[in-house]
Amino acid sequence: MKNISKLVGIIILIMMIGCTTMPTQEMSDARQALNAANHVNAKYYAPSKWQQAQKHLKQAEKHLINNQFQLARRHAVLVKQQAVSAYNVAISLK
Repeated sequence: MKNISKLVGIIILIMMIGCTTMPTQEMSDARQALNAANHVNAKYYAPSKWQQAQKHLKQAEKHLINNQFQLARRHAVLVKQQAVSAYNVAISLK
């Protein structure tokens, strides 16, 4: 029983640590998606999606500075989603 309690404690600790690490990969993915959208002129073809992506990027960067990594991660994911959507719109309209 003691071993199970220790195992559960270790798993919870690992999960907590995983949730509070810097979202390096998510920020990289977000910036790459924005860069790809920029190359197909998404700012022109999908301005609202482009603006949403930019807004979320600013929020993500603000949260990174404040060490609010979970919030930064959420906004970085939203950046990527909006940038990919803008990219797809731009490609379809070209």
